Amino acid sequence: QVSHLDGPRDLPSTKFTSLSVTSPTVAAATSGGSTTPLWSPTAWWQAIRLRQAQNQLATPALVAALIFYVLALFAARRALISLAPLVLLAAALLNHRRAAHWRAYWRNPAALVPAALYGILLLSGFITDDVAEWRHQLFRQLLLLAVPLAIALAPPLGSRHLGRLVGWWLGAGAAVAAATLAYFYRHRAVLEESISRSKNLDAITGVGHIYFSVMLALAVLYGAELALTARLPSRTRQLAAVAALICGLTLHVLAYRTGLVALYGALGVSVLRLLIVQRRIVLGLAMLLAVAGAPLAAYSLLPSVQRRVWQTNDDLNRFLNGQDINEYSLSQRLAAWATAGALVREHWGVGVGQADVRRAMDAQYTTHSFGLRPENRILPHNQYLQYLLGGGIGTLALLLTLLVLPVVAGPTRGDPFVRHFVVASGCALFFDSMLEVQYGLNPFILNYAVLAVGPWQARMLAVGESGRPAPPARPYFPPLAAARQPTDNLNDPTAV
Repeated sequence: QVSHLDGPRDLPSTKFTSLSVTSPTVAAATSGGSTTPLWSPTAWWQAIRLRQAQNQLATPALVAALIFYVLALFAARRALISLAPLVLLAAALLNHRRAAHWRAYWRNPAALVPAALYGILLLSGFITDDVAEWRHQLFRQLLLLAVPLAIALAPPLGSRHLGRLVGWWLGAGAAVAAATLAYFYRHRAVLEESISRSKNLDAITGVGHIYFSVMLALAVLYGAELALTARLPSRTRQLAAVAALICGLTLHVLAYRTGLVALYGALGVSVLRLLIVQRRIVLGLAMLLAVAGAPLAAYSLLPSVQRRVWQTNDDLNRFLNGQDINEYSLSQRLAAWATAGALVREHWGVGVGQADVRRAMDAQYTTHSFGLRPENRILPHNQYLQYLLGGGIGTLALLLTLLVLPVVAGPTRGDPFVRHFVVASGCALFFDSMLEVQYGLNPFILNYAVLAVGPWQARMLAVGESGRPAPPARPYFPPLAAARQPTDNLNDPTAV
């Protein structure tokens, strides 16, 4: 199974307005001549201007911006995360063909669906009572517009560039996971006891455990897909397997419930696809045994997993028996779902307004508090319920379209990376309102834009405004022989 993420490349422009190709200064700067030394700032500046005049700067700038985005997410520095979308937009605007890309953007359904979600939030201002919260959400949810738009305006990424980006995700995830795992074992007794009290260890860089666990689940899935790709060099496959193993081990040792649900949900869908769609019975049954055996082995070997299972059972029993649930996160979620469900039955059409969800939930908690103290009366912690309660059935339909469309239609249909991302994220959104916070929305929209918006945009550009059939998509990974040839240049947007 290969992925279809390639599209047409931007060819270098031959039109120059302010800099001549035969400029002696640039020739010296680019060839190492004696007119201007290589270390000269003037020579470097003119070389950069030359590359921009040839439209050769947009692609490397985009790749650098995406790598910066990935590192900012795992570093969990709020300032860097806030800056990353702006850097991405700036890189996209370097593209000389941005006008054509802008026109194609309006025919790109993968980009228009998150824009429509933002539009509903904008329109909800007419019914909201909490204007301050509405303005805050308008600013925070701008990512739904900015990141897909940046990817749409930028040149389509080639297979090697996308491979590098996945590699940075795996490398950063494995590094943070290994450091977090080492910290856990240095304080094992205390942290295992905290699991029994429904407390979780965040990433060592500060990423919240829920969002960190989902990022690790994606790293495991991406790494496994790379490791099983026969066309890649053996060293690349081995490194991907090691990174995936480190991330998977961290998920199990730290007993991250949301991440494990996302991981095994995606693996379960892959098993069903092997058995039902591809009818590869032997391989499907072998994978089924592995997917079923891994949690059992983790439970047998890892005390932290045992404590998490015991704590989860106790958590559920407390909710079902009406006991005190103030210090139990899963029971608080169930109470929040019940509270939100009562409100949804009354406001299922247009919702209460996304900025007014907190006020509506607080008012409903006064009717039935489940014995929760005010500080423990949480919001739904379920993105589907959050959108249904805040924006009604239309907003929920758009969210489901955003998740389903890349899997069933267009150039991303059948792409294993897209399928892993959609299923893992869909499972995670069931247990947390990830799109309501910065640390959850940023990794989601970045993966969505690169994996879904980019290929759809390439298809729209290939089809063009004339509606001609698009050429067949190129495979995500080049053949093994081509992959081992170090002939492509990161600065060349036409390179594969």
